[in-house]
Amino acid sequence: MDLLKRLRKLRPWEGVVALAAVGVACYAVWAMVPGFLFARSIVLLQQYQASIPKAPALMRGMCKRDGGLRIYKTTKNVDGYAILPPGGMQAAKKIAVGKVTGASFEGGCFPCFKELIGDGYEYIETYYVGEEDRLRSLTLSGAQYVRRTGLYRYRLVDRREEPYLCKQFDRYLRVYEDSVLRGRAKTYANVGAFKMQSAKYKEELHDKCIYAERISAFSSPYLLRHELKVVAEETEKGRSVRIRQFRNSVFYKDEQSVLAEAIGYVFYAGEGPNAISDESCGQLYLPPITKLLVPSTSLK
Repeated sequence: MDLLKRLRKLRPWEGVVALAAVGVACYAVWAMVPGFLFARSIVLLQQYQASIPKAPALMRGMCKRDGGLRIYKTTKNVDGYAILPPGGMQAAKKIAVGKVTGASFEGGCFPCFKELIGDGYEYIETYYVGEEDRLRSLTLSGAQYVRRTGLYRYRLVDRREEPYLCKQFDRYLRVYEDSVLRGRAKTYANVGAFKMQSAKYKEELHDKCIYAERISAFSSPYLLRHELKVVAEETEKGRSVRIRQFRNSVFYKDEQSVLAEAIGYVFYAGEGPNAISDESCGQLYLPPITKLLVPSTSLK
């Protein structure tokens, strides 16, 4: 109140000057806020990183032993390849006959537009574990073209020549359209992937569809396998510490004939969704598969 009384006693020009001074002071304080917040965030980050145990020498030793990318041979004129499940060929044989329960993986080539249209392979073979045979948490990914557990060969089909093979694809189109209407495109990963890729390859899909044929065994001599496993676990400073190995490999005919492999290690502090990747080494991923197994269509 005293401040208001004093302002009223000021001459007009003095009041303007006073208000301008107040404005300049407020702006100066406001301008300092971002810098203060940034400096504070740096301090908090440093404190947080200091609380996380550093990757042990064990991980570095693992990387020195076998980490990195090794390409032994690239192959041209490849029609397609097979994707192995976790556990390799032995697991694939069990999936082929439906002997799977509580699986922690889903599989499937979905929506498979990139592989068959973008990359240009004639077919992709892979596994699929149905909803009833896998962990409930994985059902949130959404539906695929197929429903039953088994091995499948995916290929691009011309509707004009084989319209009867497009039934499963068209059934999924109805599921997809219903999911979009219900606003589930962002909830289910498969719906979101289908939406994005179908828009990208809209022209190529005009008179075609994806057909997934159930097979009893893989026929492709080229095999792709992704492995992720915990290779060390301990406790430091009250935190759970894990070292995970990423191994991605391309084989010819069996899992002993390696064409290329990428091996890397990641150190995690914490558990579950709170786990923080603190350090990594080696090579976590392979180059694009088309660089290792060159599609036959790219040579035409």
